[in-house]
Amino acid sequence: MTERPLEARSRRRTLRVTPRRRRCRSTSILPVNGYQRKLLEAADDNGKIFTPSMRATFIPLVLAGGLSACQPNRTDSPEKLRSVIVSYFDCVSRKDFERMKTLTTPDFLIFENGKVIDNDGLIDIIKGSPITKATYSFDDVRINVDSNSGSMIYVNHGEFVKDDASTITRDWLESAIFKKVGNEWRLYLVHSTVKK
Repeated sequence: MTERPLEARSRRRTLRVTPRRRRCRSTSILPVNGYQRKLLEAADDNGKIFTPSMRATFIPLVLAGGLSACQPNRTDSPEKLRSVIVSYFDCVSRKDFERMKTLTTPDFLIFENGKVIDNDGLIDIIKGSPITKATYSFDDVRINVDSNSGSMIYVNHGEFVKDDASTITRDWLESAIFKKVGNEWRLYLVHSTVKK
């Protein structure tokens, strides 16, 4: 057998690798009915089946999906978040512990000066406090809200009267995160640091 030059061998191999047009064949074990056979025969080289009726359904779906994706997210009113935080601190000042819990998520936390406090921990602190009256007000409020979550940055100003009639004032730099539970806004997290 005579040896062929390398160029001829590689060229020959190249010619053998040319793609062939293949029909899609059913590989299922189940019998194929007439409609399925027509679909299989109409399949393109990659086995994709796309009938004219499917195109008529697919195109409007793509257009509707594209248009809905371009719609802006509906945002809720920032005043709803402000109302939740004002109500929460009003409950703190009145020692209305049951209402406090209804304004927060079950996993609510406060990060205050390096401590992690949940609702029950805050209730214990309030019950053991010599404060007889508390009043809270909020300044420099900035609120961001979308359809399911929101955040609020503010300065919390507190005025407190102790049981000996002395008064204390304190300011905190705070941020709060809110979550929508059902249709109601709930307080999820408060981060608080004493203002210096």
